[in-house]
Amino acid sequence: KQKAAQELGLSRQGLVKKLKRLAITG
Repeated sequence: KQKAAQELGLSRQGLVKKLKRLAITG
């Protein structure tokens, strides 16, 4: 469970970075 949660957190961080990049470029 802990490993899955870590992967989820990492993927969520990646999504946030993508959204921030889109917001800056947009």
